[in-house]
Amino acid sequence: MGDAWNWVGDRAEDAWDWAGDRVEDAWSSIVDRADSIRDEFGNLLDAGGQLWDATGGSLLSGRWPRTTEVVASLLRLQGAGLSAGVAGLTLGGVELNLFDDGEPYAGAPQPAGGLITAPADLASLTASVTDAYNAGDGVVRVTTVDTPDGPRVIVSIPGTENWNPLAGDNPMDLTGNLVTAGGGRSTMTEAVELAMANANIPPDAQVLLIGHSQGGMTVADLASDADFVSKYNVTNAVTFGSPVDSDHFDPRVNVLEMQHFGDVVPMLDMGDALY
Repeated sequence: MGDAWNWVGDRAEDAWDWAGDRVEDAWSSIVDRADSIRDEFGNLLDAGGQLWDATGGSLLSGRWPRTTEVVASLLRLQGAGLSAGVAGLTLGGVELNLFDDGEPYAGAPQPAGGLITAPADLASLTASVTDAYNAGDGVVRVTTVDTPDGPRVIVSIPGTENWNPLAGDNPMDLTGNLVTAGGGRSTMTEAVELAMANANIPPDAQVLLIGHSQGGMTVADLASDADFVSKYNVTNAVTFGSPVDSDHFDPRVNVLEMQHFGDVVPMLDMGDALY
């Protein structure tokens, strides 16, 4: 009789544990789905805010909307709207993360490996961006040069490395292009700023920013920020293959923009065309 009672007790305990696990799984699924819906609609709100800044917000500040900013913001809003709609219809079961710019991150600085191009002239400066490309995805190269007049720092920023409209780990992606082109502050730009903070740039150093394509857009974004220019003593900025005609660089920064007449990428801002 005792063995039978123990067997029944064990089965009841197993059934209770199984039911508890199922309830826990169901609750976790509900929470995950709610988080998915919240994230997708949060991204939709961000995209809508970007479009407002590019249109109504621009007008209220006394600036006529720029075509590229409006088009880029509309594209991002459409993608975010599609994602939010799918998340809502599936009750959070499908999370596309279309044009979700995510959160910025920068790891601890790592010593540069392999053959490094020594900065000496314009060609070697552009090659420093190639070095960053070759170092792996999401890499920004920070080079400190000791001179008789004090340290000089070169920040080399590559362009787009991921053209997938879905969110990923690399901020140098298509979404970052749409955010920056739309007049917003992209995760890529914020990640570059974090990388510079982590690099412990000497406070008395003069800083040169150089970037290709999307990297040049990031350079223009940072070099147009008066607070950033003051904080890091940015004295020079170089962009190549970048649509930066709509940017208004801080007057303290010496700027060189290189655009090839046969390259369509620098033309994407339509020469700062009005909407």
